[in-house]
Amino acid sequence: MAMFRSMKKTTIISAALVLSLLSCTTYKPLNGSYTYGNSIEFKFTESPNRFEYFSTSEMGLLEYSTGEWKLEKSKVYLLGFTNNNLKILKVESTIGKNNDDDRTKISINYTNDEPANHFIRTDIMINDSVAYPISKDTLLQPNFRSRTLQVKSYLSYKGLLSSNPKIDTLFSPKMKVDFNNVDKTVILKIKVNLKDFARTKLTDTLKIVNNHTLLYFDKIKLKKSTQ
Repeated sequence: MAMFRSMKKTTIISAALVLSLLSCTTYKPLNGSYTYGNSIEFKFTESPNRFEYFSTSEMGLLEYSTGEWKLEKSKVYLLGFTNNNLKILKVESTIGKNNDDDRTKISINYTNDEPANHFIRTDIMINDSVAYPISKDTLLQPNFRSRTLQVKSYLSYKGLLSSNPKIDTLFSPKMKVDFNNVDKTVILKIKVNLKDFARTKLTDTLKIVNNHTLLYFDKIKLKKSTQ
């Protein structure tokens, strides 16, 4: 009887030890690509913790999102596009005083997807009324005072794309460039990709099954790519 109690106690301790070890499971850094067949892919990077999400079909790219991710125990929280930033085009801008001329100079560094650049249209909107189409690096010198700038990008595809875009138009935040009635030199860095027009809202949670598998929607197993 004493031996039975000893064996029972040993079994309980062993079970508790296993549970303790399971609760302290450590996972390898979340880095690289996780896929579900050829239809879903998540790409993760660390420092900074960023992700990209792609949903594709035979028709091409259906959905795209990007943002930050956070790890808490065995869960990965995705902080992708929301209503607040879904249609915002990020533009880097530098504004300085123009000492050489009495007009505002707008220098534009422009890049886009080379294979798809004939579908993408981008305009520089000045004072909410004048639009200058751009397709490459450009220098603008309007013959009127420039008060505000905004970048507008959209698609002109006329049914030629294999999949319909989810977003028609992207806008940058409006930039005020007329400070104290002094003419400025404005440098804009603009990058537009075809995937930006497939943006979708994404704030979700992935579950870590092991170092090679993530669970999406509690049923879709994403496998770590070895490539």
